Amino acid sequence: MGEEQSFFGMRELEKVINTRRTSGEPGSYTRLLFGKGAGYVCRKLQEEAFEVIWEACKGDRELLVKELADLFYHALVLAACYGIALADIEKVLATRHESDAVERTLDRLKAYELKDSPATFDAMCAETGLEIGGATDVVLFPPSLAWRGPLRKGAQGLFPPLAKSLCMHLQSNKLKVKMGVASGEPVTEGGARRAGDVVLPLIYIANMVAVPFCVNLLAGYLKDWMERAAGDRKTGIKKRKTSVLICVSFGQGQTERWFRLEGGVQKVQEDLSSAAGRG
Repeated sequence: MGEEQSFFGMRELEKVINTRRTSGEPGSYTRLLFGKGAGYVCRKLQEEAFEVIWEACKGDRELLVKELADLFYHALVLAACYGIALADIEKVLATRHESDAVERTLDRLKAYELKDSPATFDAMCAETGLEIGGATDVVLFPPSLAWRGPLRKGAQGLFPPLAKSLCMHLQSNKLKVKMGVASGEPVTEGGARRAGDVVLPLIYIANMVAVPFCVNLLAGYLKDWMERAAGDRKTGIKKRKTSVLICVSFGQGQTERWFRLEGGVQKVQEDLSSAAGRG
């Protein structure tokens, strides 16, 4: 067997480029490019782009791969000319991917969107005395703050029993979570419409980028919770009624979109899984 080939990727190429920029030998091509300046590198990059298109049109895969390698190399040299690191480019790509994931999740949630907003973030903060300082991804509010009708009966500061465990679940997955509960209020059952209903906290997603991650975590949380409760036959946990209220913020002072998923616990869990792209 031959020797294993060591990995050499874009990051390694970037390191070589940065090293040869200042300490390369006089005949180094990389050092030559930097010496001639960004304008010259731009022209070389244009030439390489043309050669990539030419080989693609010819259909010569082997030569196309080589020309693509030349194009990537010259693109990194040009980036270095302007002080742009590969990590800067990766951040832009990650942001675009996150934005696409948010749009896909919101599109799948569209069937559950409420036409009228049950409440506003400012109003819920005022009722619970919550103040947000610094970065926050998710806020868990008492569900009674947004329900109309029978569910608004009972203290508005009360939380369902699952609030603390859901909060810990989200936090353990690196989300910054706050609980909008009035000072001194206990976390307990409050505002259930019928005995046996599974009451979940109102989920306010303050950081839009966290939408796909949060919906996915909520689906997983309900699935795990059903499995843990399955041993108690008296509860009939999967068929017990529940309702999940999710509000997504599009930035301070911007639009807030509300979604309600309801029915049996298992159905709501499956709907969340589908919205997260797991179904």
